[in-house]
Amino acid sequence: MKKMKIKKMLMVFSAAFILGVSALPFNASAAGWTSWEDNPMGNGCKTRVWHDADTYTTNATTIDFKVEQNGKCGKLYYKSSINTYGNAPAYWKRISPYQTGSFSNITPLKQIKLSSLTQTGVKAKVLVELYKNAGMTSYVSDINSTTITINKR
Repeated sequence: MKKMKIKKMLMVFSAAFILGVSALPFNASAAGWTSWEDNPMGNGCKTRVWHDADTYTTNATTIDFKVEQNGKCGKLYYKSSINTYGNAPAYWKRISPYQTGSFSNITPLKQIKLSSLTQTGVKAKVLVELYKNAGMTSYVSDINSTTITINKR
């Protein structure tokens, strides 16, 4: 009798756990790494960008992202920002302050506050400009995240 009660309790807890987990919001396309991109530096250097969501709702406070290289690029310096894509002559329009730094493998998690954006209600990308030197005068290339949606605030 005691074993039967324990089995029933385990079944109830298991069912509750499974139902609870399946009720969590899940978006398979949200967040993730871009594909590795060949870098013009040569030597097999590749880079990519990660971001935490595809859509930033009014409840979101930051856009989180990282930049990674495959270890064949040496030390890279970067300048990153959130940008919308516009018309010529200035195709990219920066709508956030710059985040800058350097990395030899992966950057720490970077955050851009949504309250710092000059425009919302747009489709945008994390745009990362890569350089060979700290003065950011020896340009290497740009890499972009996939498109993100920033809801109007």
